[in-house]
Amino acid sequence: MLGTNRDVFAMNLSELGCTDLHPHRIETGDAQPVRQRFYRQSPAVKGEASKHVEEMLKYNIIEPSQSEWASPICLVQKKSPKSASSTPNTPQYRFCVDFRLLNSLTTKKVHPIVQMDDIVDMLGEAKAKFYSTVDMFNGFHQIKLRSGD
Repeated sequence: MLGTNRDVFAMNLSELGCTDLHPHRIETGDAQPVRQRFYRQSPAVKGEASKHVEEMLKYNIIEPSQSEWASPICLVQKKSPKSASSTPNTPQYRFCVDFRLLNSLTTKKVHPIVQMDDIVDMLGEAKAKFYSTVDMFNGFHQIKLRSGD
């Protein structure tokens, strides 16, 4: 199934698609813009962050901005898979933006969340032979922001 539908799976940022059917809005009401200082980082982490930024710019995932709003980035080390070899793997990082302050200023949107018990019941009723999960590869990059947000 994966091979047959290979065109809908991204293996890296160059293959990542994006929807513009419904651009995301960040509603802050009359809140004043906030500019947070960036977190101090080691030279190694700064270099890794620069690589992430360059790659995201290259594939048009991000764009330069002169906004009055600014939030700091941080790189979070991914858990390395258990390996039979004794040599440690090169650490991989997840690029994150600390939007906690921005989130505290945004208008909250409430959507119903499906109960896990209901999902399990539906799976049981389906009587399928196989079940699978799919990990979203940078899913937050796949929804455009509204221009100006």
